[in-house]
Amino acid sequence: MKKMRSGDRPHVLIDSRSLINVVRRVIALSVATALINVTMIAAAVLPRSESSMGSINIVGVVRINGQNAMSGQTVFSNSSVLTAANSESLIEYGNLARLKLEAESDLTVDASKQSIAGSLRKGRMLGSVPAGVSLDFQTADFSIATDASERVVFTIKTQECEGTNLSVREGTVNVRAADTVHIVKAGENFSTFVDKSATEGAQNNFSHRKRVGLIIGIGAAIGVVLAVVLGKGNQQTAGGGCVVAPSGSGGSGQCS
Repeated sequence: MKKMRSGDRPHVLIDSRSLINVVRRVIALSVATALINVTMIAAAVLPRSESSMGSINIVGVVRINGQNAMSGQTVFSNSSVLTAANSESLIEYGNLARLKLEAESDLTVDASKQSIAGSLRKGRMLGSVPAGVSLDFQTADFSIATDASERVVFTIKTQECEGTNLSVREGTVNVRAADTVHIVKAGENFSTFVDKSATEGAQNNFSHRKRVGLIIGIGAAIGVVLAVVLGKGNQQTAGGGCVVAPSGSGGSGQCS
């Protein structure tokens, strides 16, 4: 066998290093390709939560983010919608959720394919949310939510410093008020409004009592005055020389 010449050794070392570098590059490329494939598969399988845009139909004057809106205009996520007097609007989303605002309502809404969320500061809103889409809304004094298991149709009315009323037509809504959760089902209502009729009745009853008391007080005062005047008159008459003389025979007295 021929011995390897000393001049051939560097070439062998260079070829070995090149082969190792090539193998390393192939392995790195394979790993990167596998990671990309896994990422793409996960993105296709996992649900997306990207924002969902809506379209608005308008009657009257409606402002979106402070600007006058037009029918057919796109409503983006986290938009503020304000309806003027004698006006209303209907927002329709791609996930089939519908929100109708009546006159003088102020709504901020954020929507995605799986959820509808927002806050109603004042006014009245009719909502229709399909199964598969969750609901999360807030007012000044309570919040409402659903678990997306069924279709929900509801009406909510709120006035700042007065209260909020929820009426459920279809489905079930969870209401959280004052750290207490209430389950409101189809055909039921939940309200934090003060019972004005009871309050007015109490006020009217109190006013009636005040009037009766005033009349009694005036009558009593008049009676006291009359008693004083009449008493003084009797005292003056008796001091004028009227003497009652007892009769031994029990007869009536005589005035001399």
